This record gives sequence, structure tokens and C-alpha cells, in this order.
Amino acid sequence: MRIPPTTRSPVAMRSRGDEIARAFRYELLDTFRENVFSNSAVAPASEIYVSHRTWMAGGPPPAPHLAHEHYLYQQLQSHTPTVVLVIAGAGVGKTTFLQYFFRHFEPRPAGVPMPPPREQFLLLDCDIRQPEPQAAAMDRAYEMWFAILNEDFKAAHGNIDLRDWDDFAIYDDLQRWSPLATSAEPRATRIERRLHARATQNFDPRKLLRAAIRLRRQIAPASRRKLVFLPDNLDQNDLTCQHALITDVLHLVQELGPEEAMLALPLRPESRARLAQRRFPLPTHRPLELELGPCDEALLIGSRLGCLRSHVGRSRRIVDIDMVDEFGDRAFTPIRARQAAEILGDAIRWGLEDRIAANPDPALTVLGKIVSGSARRSKDLRLRVAFSGVAKQKRLMRQRPHLSPYAFLDAYLSGEEGKLVPSSTGCALINLFDTTRSGPHREDAAFAAIVGVHFLFLLRGGKLETSQIRGDLRAIGHPAPFIEECLATYKECGVVHLIEVEKSGNQEIMVEAELVEAHYRLLEQPAYVDHVAMTTPVDPRRAAAMRITSGSDPEDFLTRIHTTIQFLQQIREDERRVFGMTHQDSAPPSRESDECRRRLRRLRFCAAWAIMAHHYRLRLEFILEHGKLPPEVDQAEFRRLVEEEEILHVSREDVQRPFIDW
Repeated sequence: MRIPPTTRSPVAMRSRGDEIARAFRYELLDTFRENVFSNSAVAPASEIYVSHRTWMAGGPPPAPHLAHEHYLYQQLQSHTPTVVLVIAGAGVGKTTFLQYFFRHFEPRPAGVPMPPPREQFLLLDCDIRQPEPQAAAMDRAYEMWFAILNEDFKAAHGNIDLRDWDDFAIYDDLQRWSPLATSAEPRATRIERRLHARATQNFDPRKLLRAAIRLRRQIAPASRRKLVFLPDNLDQNDLTCQHALITDVLHLVQELGPEEAMLALPLRPESRARLAQRRFPLPTHRPLELELGPCDEALLIGSRLGCLRSHVGRSRRIVDIDMVDEFGDRAFTPIRARQAAEILGDAIRWGLEDRIAANPDPALTVLGKIVSGSARRSKDLRLRVAFSGVAKQKRLMRQRPHLSPYAFLDAYLSGEEGKLVPSSTGCALINLFDTTRSGPHREDAAFAAIVGVHFLFLLRGGKLETSQIRGDLRAIGHPAPFIEECLATYKECGVVHLIEVEKSGNQEIMVEAELVEAHYRLLEQPAYVDHVAMTTPVDPRRAAAMRITSGSDPEDFLTRIHTTIQFLQQIREDERRVFGMTHQDSAPPSRESDECRRRLRRLRFCAAWAIMAHHYRLRLEFILEHGKLPPEVDQAEFRRLVEEEEILHVSREDVQRPFIDW
């Protein structure tokens, strides 16, 4: 059994900002929450929603003076579309934009009476993100839409609940109902009879929703608002479910007419392209398309930070902060809330100083690909860096600390845990060499370590069907359980989404190209290699010589390099074993056949260890040539390590050469 090197953990030094963050943890988490419109006493939606977005090329004519909300409002006033498509990448805020527009947006200029969208439209939104059978996903959407419609009906008609009407959940024959009439039968008896009927008959949520809509039209034809159906995260369900729900909603919209209903569909660009390829019914309805650009990052973080400082500053709390200085001395210092708000704001703002867009360094470019316009990932990235162990130590050493690109990526990877933990809050990265969940036995440990990076190579090469990926990985010897566990890891981390395309079980893989490319480029980043070296299971004999280290502690500098070199040697052995270049117990390798070699040559897998080793050496040489070596480190030993360590001597040509040609 291979084990991760867990011999020693770094000691995280604390500063005032970190202690105050713990004291005001509820306020911090609530202010930087993902769901803008959830109930909050700290940061109301109206104060943290950011409408300033970038206009995307290829969308509507750029109008820098016009917000996307105003553009959509003008289009809806001059046209009556049956379908509105909002196109943007993951985390950009498609659903948040639509919820704000239909429930909170105020378009009225001074002196011009223009009704806001919430007075013209009734938004029926439902999140069907979780993969379910088609019938279950559709039933949940219909039930959620009916619940919103029912609440609106109760508010408009004296708190009358549609669910209490005789046989409403079973029959959609309006002739049986007498609107607003009462029954001589006791209410409890009627409800019990209706529940019994639902349990013994085939209850259809679709009929329930349609009946409620027709009843709404009959009772209040003049005052009703236009219905807007919003199936959120529909593109994460299989294509059959997507087609069935879209088709059914469009039929309902046609029955009601464009003046009374429409479909609002948030989609990723790749999902929109897939719908067009499959000839979904959307083009026949001439949809209004709006491509959202990313929010202004400074405004996004600044608005939330302003709410946090304002709320904490108004508090009357006095917090005893457990202080630890650079000498290890401790003291309990009383901090008033107003002072705490300023310190907390400074800590978060400090984490925003290194602007990714302003620095072309590859490490920050990788982080830019990870964010890729996503407001969610941008927020998580900044907070994770601001309160990481790396940032804590830097804040204690200088008044205005600066993070190098290596330290910035190191801080993001480490977070508060001190090492890469992909499942932790805010970390969207995968340890490519630890994607299987089961503890591998010694004979197949190499496959467990390499299957994740081979999966990435196939994604990057355009293999976007599970049947293709399973076939290629099995052909070179990867065990089927490891392939499935690897696929599940990629899915859980949000790098891929699986879309069922046929009953045979084959699935299309929907990927974010920037996120896939970011993971590939991480192999070139020494900070990433240092972290996966500490968290990847290795042979016990190697683990004994490896340590958990801190990137900001000079005493750990050489120890971290030695640990990474051990890891690179382990991955080289694993790749050789996977490709059949070494074998155990004098048994002949099982993949020496010409057919297998032709397949490996066609796949053109590069050597992952060579990519990592080449770029790792470039960083060490840069440190040596530019005098960046910490004064505590023995320069002679460091120079010997760089010049004599055999595994680091990899040329650029070797990096680009397929492993099978080595």
C-alpha cells in the first residue's frame, strides 16, 4: 500500500486579520455567499449585486453606456420573444442575472413611468442541477413551478391555496371547479380524500401545473403577469431530458401565446452549440440571445467587502484576539468591532493586490484560466489566498507584503490546510496523480497514479465521449474501476459534466476548455508539483524520505526540493511501468505487441514527469542566476542539487516527445 508523506506539518503563524476572520466567521461567509438572493441580514442582495459587465464580441452591438439589464429590458418592451437565451460560462452569473432582472431590476429613468419587470413578469425558476432520471427531473420542475404559481395566487386572492381545492391535484377539468366557492365537506376531510386519491391514482405534476395556469387565466385575466419558465442547470442533465422539458415548455408557451409566457434558458456556450447540432426546437422560435460578459472583478469583491466592513463596524462586540507575533509570543488583545472591520478589510484587500490580468507570469496565467470569467471562482480564489497560511506568514514579516507568482499559486493551493486539498472550500483543482478513491495494491499502484493525467491528455486532445476515453485507457492497461473513479473525481471537481446521449450508456463529456488547459499547464508550475508531491501516495520507501513543507518557510526550502525530486522519480517509475518499459518478477511485459505500440504512438502521450522536471529545473536555475536564494539556505548544496540531480536534466525536446519514443 502506498502512503502520502505525512511526517511533519508546517506551523501556521497567525495574525490579527486571521483571528478576526475566525471571530466574525458567520459575517464573512454570509457576505461572500454564492447565492446572492438568499436571505441575509449582513449583505442584502441590492448591495452586493454587480450589474457592470463586459460586452462580449459577437453578441448584441456593444453599448458601454448600457447595462445588460437595460438592454434586455428594451428588447422585451419592443419584442415578444418566446425564448430568451442567456449565454455565459460556468460561474459567470447567468441565473443570478435573470433572477435580479425579473425580481429586482428598476429601469425607471427620472420622470418616465416605466413598470419594472417584476410587475410585468412572474419568474418560475427551478434548479435541476442534480442528475436524475428524466421523469424525476421533469416532475420536480413542474412541482416547483406550481409552488411559485400557487404562492403568487395566494397573495393575489386572499390567501386561497390551490392545493385545497376539490380534486385539483388529480383532474384538470375546469368544469368541476367553482372558483372561490366553498364546499360543505369539512376541509380536513377533503384534504384526506385528495391525498388518498393521489396515493392510489397516477398523479401527474404536469397536469397539475397546466390546470393551475388555466385556472389563473380564468380568475384574473386582466391582472396576471407574463409567466417566465426558467429551468436552471438544465444542460447538466442528459440530452433526452433536455429535449423533453424544452419541448414541453415550448408547447405550453405556444398554447398560452407569447403575450402570456416565455422560456428563459441559461446555457453555457458549449451547451448552446450542442443544442444547435442536435436541432433542438429553439431555432424555430427565433430566440432572443444575450451573451453575458464577466462582472467587473474589483466591483464584485469591493461591494461585498463594503457590506462586510459596514455590518461588522456597526456591531458593539468586543473580541479578545489571541495574537501571535513573529517571535512566537502570545497575548490576548481586546479589539472593538469598528477596528476589527478595518483590519479584516485590509486582510482581504491585501489578497487582491496581485492582479492576474496585470502580470503575464505563467503561474498567474494559469489562475486566470481557472477563474475564466467566473465570479464564483474569482471570489473563492481571492479569499483563499488572503487567508492562506502563506499569506499569514507574509503579513507577519512585512507591513505591505508582496506575493511572487510562485507564492500566489502556492497560497491558493495550500489554503488554511497547508497543502493541496481539492475538496476544500474554494479549491477548484485536481491532484492529477491521485484521482482514484481506492487504495491501490502494489502491482497496480502505477495505474492509479497515472490514470488521472492520461485522462487529462485525452480530454485536451478532443476525446469528448466516455466510450472513446474508456476504450483508449483500457487498451493501454488502465483497470476499469480506476477509470470510473477518475471520471467521478473530474466530475465532482466541476472540470467535466456528463451528458447521456443514448440508451446504450455512452455519454458526451461537456468540458470547460480553459479549465482543462489550466490543469495541463499546472504540470509546468513548480508550486503545483511541490503540492502534489506532498499529497500523492507513494512507495513507503520514498515516503520515509519526504516531508510536508511550507513554501514560505526558508528552513523548508531544500527539504521541499528533495521531497519533489523523490516524487518525480516515483512518477517516472510509474509511467515506465504503465507503458510496459519495466516489469516485475522477471515476467515479460504484457504490452509489447505491435498493436498496442501503434495505439500508444497514435495517442502521443507525453511523459508527465518530464514536463514537471523540465519546468522545475527552470525555476531552480532562475533562483540561482538571479540571487533569489534565501540567505538561510546553503548555496553550495543548492547548486550541487541543481547540477547533479539526474532527473532534472530534461530538455525541451524531451518534453514534447511522446513517451513511447523514449
